[in-house]
Amino acid sequence: MTDLQKSNLVRGLAIGAVVGVLLGAVVMYSLQEPSADDEDRPPIIVRGGSLIFESGDAKTSGKNWKQKSGTEWKQDHDKGHWVGYFAVSFDAPSTCAPVYTPELTVYFKPDGPGADTAFQITRQPRNNNGNDKKQEPVVIGQGLVAANSITNPTLTFNQKGSIARVDYKTPGGTGTCATPKEIRIELAR
Repeated sequence: MTDLQKSNLVRGLAIGAVVGVLLGAVVMYSLQEPSADDEDRPPIIVRGGSLIFESGDAKTSGKNWKQKSGTEWKQDHDKGHWVGYFAVSFDAPSTCAPVYTPELTVYFKPDGPGADTAFQITRQPRNNNGNDKKQEPVVIGQGLVAANSITNPTLTFNQKGSIARVDYKTPGGTGTCATPKEIRIELAR
């Protein structure tokens, strides 16, 4: 065998080894469990009467609510994909167009005397050390009570009343939807 033939044989074996390793890596990767960010998150539905934040809807079972801190709640969904913004639609007597926003504030007006109460829906880092750039949805507000033993778990503000308005961020500032009966918040990357 000549030196040229030996060189070509060695080169061919090296290329074959590299291709084999790459194919093995692809097979191993495809057999692994899905990553922690692959599961869809259920929508959040906000209704009046008493103010109710519902995890899930008729088509999608919700996730339990978990208290993150004193007034902060999140869906107990560690494998849920990260949230880049909220796709919000309104069931409102006024014309409120659907919006994409990084956060919104729901103002609840109690029946009878009393000031409106604000509840914020925003995104925060998944962990508390601030190193995680992946955001998860968080509901912030006083007086919320979780009910997790139902198909679509709820956070409820136990006062009679209605949704007065919803304020949301827009690229140019803020927007408002007055007196919606229901708000549907889809979580999007």
